[in-house]
Amino acid sequence: MAEIIDGYTLVLVGRLALSFQRYPESEAGLGATPRSHGALPVALTALGRAILPLAAGEAMWIGLSPAWEGAQCRVAWAPLKKSTADCRLPRLLVSSFRPIFGLRSANGQFSALIRETSSHGAVPCSGVIMLAVATDSAERERLQIQFIDPRAFEAQSGRAAPGPLSPGDAYGGWHLP
Repeated sequence: MAEIIDGYTLVLVGRLALSFQRYPESEAGLGATPRSHGALPVALTALGRAILPLAAGEAMWIGLSPAWEGAQCRVAWAPLKKSTADCRLPRLLVSSFRPIFGLRSANGQFSALIRETSSHGAVPCSGVIMLAVATDSAERERLQIQFIDPRAFEAQSGRAAPGPLSPGDAYGGWHLP
């Protein structure tokens, strides 16, 4: 069963840790790894469902890593809504840190993880469905993660959403949660 550790890290099947890192939408798809402007809080709302705040003008990437040394997990993910339904279903084995920057369509076009886009070429994404399967047991878990407006996140979770992005918030070499 999914659990939240430290308010920012989501753990699936007891083996896979997910963190959600925000950055300015203008940096999406530029080829380089976007610098994180901080981890986004995440909240469980019901069995198999989670929410996180993603403001207009922001994009995010998902950091996948083993929840403990030696843990391995197979992961697949897909868009939550049909607007990006032509995306290929990525699958990978997570035994060390792996970032997810977005989804690729069947024709190879990249779509960053952006809830409400301000650019004309970007495809909005309202969330993702993650499927995690343990490699050493029959455990598997499916979780819908919805990206919502920060005010809605505060109302539904009772937790504070981060403030607007600032250039000074960018990752500067310290350990991220």
